[in-house]
Amino acid sequence: MAIRIDKISVRNCGPLKEFNEELHDLNLIYSENEKGKSFLVEFIIHCLFKNKSFWQLRETGQGKIFLRGLGNRIIEFTPSRGQKKLEDFLEKHQKGLPPSLSNLLIVKEGETKLVKNELGVDKNAFKEILSPRKVLDEIDSQILPTLKKAKLENEGLIIERRGDGSNYYNLRDKISHIEELIKQIINEYEQGELKDLEFKKEKLMQIKDLLIKAKRHEAYNLNEKLKNLTERKEEIPESFLKELRALINDYFIHKTNIENLNRDLKEINTETQKLSELSIKKELLLKAKRHEAYKIKKEVENIERELNKISEKVLDEIKQNITKYNDKYLEKEDKRRILEELRIKSRDYSWLKTAKENYNKFLNSTLNIGKGFSILFYLMVLSFIAGMVLLKLPIGI
Repeated sequence: MAIRIDKISVRNCGPLKEFNEELHDLNLIYSENEKGKSFLVEFIIHCLFKNKSFWQLRETGQGKIFLRGLGNRIIEFTPSRGQKKLEDFLEKHQKGLPPSLSNLLIVKEGETKLVKNELGVDKNAFKEILSPRKVLDEIDSQILPTLKKAKLENEGLIIERRGDGSNYYNLRDKISHIEELIKQIINEYEQGELKDLEFKKEKLMQIKDLLIKAKRHEAYNLNEKLKNLTERKEEIPESFLKELRALINDYFIHKTNIENLNRDLKEINTETQKLSELSIKKELLLKAKRHEAYKIKKEVENIERELNKISEKVLDEIKQNITKYNDKYLEKEDKRRILEELRIKSRDYSWLKTAKENYNKFLNSTLNIGKGFSILFYLMVLSFIAGMVLLKLPIGI
């Protein structure tokens, strides 16, 4: 979005007592001389720009300028020195415009020529904004004359031995000396490290020889012990060896039995521990049972006391009512059974009623059925309908 002034609100700006206008893309503000146009321009410069050394400005006016295009909202600018200016927003948002472009954005009091004084715009302003030459000139101004005369040849950098040139050669000699010292230290270290490694190698070889000799000695001793045992075995009679084998077998059997018994004993100990817990629970259950029995006994006693309060006459009436209830219940069951039987017998009643209505309609109809019919035909139809009714009715009727 393009940057433009959305609104200007100012008061006490030179001859202008008050100015409040909303602006558009192109605006023309005109008036007679000495009416405050230049003061209004200076107020805009005060509000928008931080670097105002290009102009000779007067302190003028209080108010605000509303600028659109620097973001999603309208930004307010005032003449206050502590507030951010247009250059800050251009640098922050990296719009690509140098802050020094401000002296080209405003033409004040008809200054349209390229002049060489502080009131106008000179060629240096264009050079600063539109060309990288100024940056190169600044870099070039910081290079010392001795370094400018330096040359780069096959043997390296050639520079006069004075000033920075002398410092360059001194530093290069110091670097060469340090590199030689580093090489010397590395060589001596490598030689010393190799000697240490060779010494460690010889020591390890000696230890290896000693271990091999010890291994051979131990193997010899074991061999001798094996020979002695073999000779002693041959001296032992076969019967004694059989007994020894039997004892060994018995030993393993007993060992297995002992292991099984220990396992059973461990399980018994575990169950025994549970038994104590079960005994405690049993006691608690017995106490609860006794308490519940005591409560039931008290309730029975209360019921018996209540029964004792009831007279024999009332009990007889209750018995009679119970007998009447049973009789009524049996009577209700009989009536229910009879009702079910009647419902089965009368299930075709609705059909018979409909057949009767249809028959009456048939007799009362005025349809001309022909002169050849006699009363015999009506009797036949009536006999047919009666026969159908008899077939539909159940046999129990």
